[in-house]
Amino acid sequence: MRALWPPSTGSSTPVMKAVLLRYLSLVADADVGQITQVIQRTVPEAEELIMTIAEQLEQRGFQQGHEEGIQQGRQAVLRRLLELRFGKLDTELAARLDAADAQALDRFTERVLTAASIEKVFAE
Repeated sequence: MRALWPPSTGSSTPVMKAVLLRYLSLVADADVGQITQVIQRTVPEAEELIMTIAEQLEQRGFQQGHEEGIQQGRQAVLRRLLELRFGKLDTELAARLDAADAQALDRFTERVLTAASIEKVFAE
């Protein structure tokens, strides 16, 4: 992270530095602690910026966890419906269900009540 920030030449304003560091915090896959330290050293008055970045990272983590939880819940319900209708899933079909994205889960769910066999539920 330090390598991305050249020594001050006096031409950079604190606002420009804060904007750049905020941008980096949003798009770079850098350690949050490093970003915070660079901001504190470069723009000591940017405590509010640090809090904003922390809040954004927390929100991003919460959103990702929420989406993953919804996906896992959908998979669990579909697995239960499939097992009630067709019996225990074999290893291959269980793996396909676990790897399914949202679109595939939609297709499988639409077919679970009308398909004549479990293979037809998973048919492409």
